[in-house]
Amino acid sequence: MKRIDTGYKFPNGIAVQYDKTGTTPENLIVAETPTKTLWSFPFIKDSPGSVEVSKKSVFGHLRGWFCVTLLNCRITYGLI
Repeated sequence: MKRIDTGYKFPNGIAVQYDKTGTTPENLIVAETPTKTLWSFPFIKDSPGSVEVSKKSVFGHLRGWFCVTLLNCRITYGLI
């Protein structure tokens, strides 16, 4: 396990977003409940034999209560 970031108010979920073929991971997604923010950490593809991520960016903001689920290795989210 490796710490990649700090300072979240209440991270309560992570997911991996795959490419369209469903075979190559593209992003690590972290859900932060109080801010209703999904953060994306793109995987660095030029790091064979290790898992590295690049600088985080906002993947999306959600209104209201939300749920993040994995369906067929793809991320879907929506309002509850």
